[in-house]
Amino acid sequence: MSIVVVGAGSIGAHLADVLAKEGKNVIIIDEDASTLARFARSADVATICGCGCDWKILAEIAEQKPMLFLALTSHDETNLAA
Repeated sequence: MSIVVVGAGSIGAHLADVLAKEGKNVIIIDEDASTLARFARSADVATICGCGCDWKILAEIAEQKPMLFLALTSHDETNLAA
């Protein structure tokens, strides 16, 4: 099962980590490259650096047909647009 998490803050990172430990294929998207790099070292997840409402990123993700898409950023506008 493929799951996309937008936002690598405390909630998004924790959820992505738990899902990855359960054997799920997790992709996490965030604009902060250093946060993604630290997170990728500690969890078995794929990372994409960029805005979660960028249509190019979303089109790329849609090709993988994720079963679940979670927008968990601190910005309501980004969450709604994603």
